[in-house]
Amino acid sequence: MIFLDLQLALDTGRVQDSTPDFYSFGILGYQEMVTLYGANSQKCKDAMRLITDTIKKFSAEFQKLYNNDVMIEVVTLPSIDKTIVRKSRKLMAEADKKTKSFASQINLADQYSDNFATVFNIIFWLSLVLIIALYAISYGIWNMDPGRDSIIYRMTTQRLKSD
Repeated sequence: MIFLDLQLALDTGRVQDSTPDFYSFGILGYQEMVTLYGANSQKCKDAMRLITDTIKKFSAEFQKLYNNDVMIEVVTLPSIDKTIVRKSRKLMAEADKKTKSFASQINLADQYSDNFATVFNIIFWLSLVLIIALYAISYGIWNMDPGRDSIIYRMTTQRLKSD
């Protein structure tokens, strides 16, 4: 809040204009205190006293800075993180923790075989050669002239041998 006061005090163009300004502030956490401790508890009363004293002091500073040409709104909001999580436990959870190896507890990466690089290179280069061969065969078929380039469409004439 002090930073906002100093920033506004330095920016006189925004403060000394003819239009009234409006500021809205939200207070988080008070509703949770009321639900947790009750509205009449000493903790909630102390929190409300601190909030009202701060709001009074803050609004007095703003009214002095703006020459009573400001409107301030303060709203109590519910907490952002209001999820309640219940984790289930196993009866044998402690025994499971003891039986795990040290390597699994420190989250190491998976172990690979010594042949991993060899198998990877064989599969990669074979796939690359097959893809290039498929493309070359497809290119040849696309550019084929069935009348001249194919044996299937060639007409052979049967000549009889005459003596």
